[in-house]
Amino acid sequence: MTTSQPAVPIADSHLDEAPSRRARLLAAAIDGTALVAFEGVAFLVAVAWLLVRTEWGAIDVRDGDAVVAASLLAAAPAAWAAWIALEATRGATPGERRARLHVTSTPRRALLRQATRPLAGLAWGWLALFVLVVLGPWPALVLLVVAGLVLLAGLASMVLWLARPEAPALHDRLAGTRLVIDLEGGS
Repeated sequence: MTTSQPAVPIADSHLDEAPSRRARLLAAAIDGTALVAFEGVAFLVAVAWLLVRTEWGAIDVRDGDAVVAASLLAAAPAAWAAWIALEATRGATPGERRARLHVTSTPRRALLRQATRPLAGLAWGWLALFVLVVLGPWPALVLLVVAGLVLLAGLASMVLWLARPEAPALHDRLAGTRLVIDLEGGS
């Protein structure tokens, strides 16, 4: 009779070993670069839209065309945040997956982790801008405060990370998640 062996032997699991600074930085850089890429593609599509609609600059931009172009630019951060959140519920963001990291959590905790990590400050700021346009300044102010708190917590987390790289990030502590090394290289 054979006993089933775990996929990763306990002695080699690396669950007690903290991810390196390099791996964490690589994951954040890849996720941030994806945001820039999303915005870059949206910018190119918006410019192409305006050029085609104005006969390559021969006529002035109509209000409706300007709204379409601005909407494309405004939609990119939301699309990026949704993509990152969806991937995070599967165990790792694209950057974490590439850096061979994995987050141990439930999908709900993974979403909380994504909502409180430093890059999420940009998404909260985008949401505040959207709410400002739709609902007015007071609801937007609440979201701006959230964005500011997330960015301040991210700064504090970075200081903690520089001082003690093995310590979990503040967003991991808040969400009750844990970033570990993924020995299989993809989750």
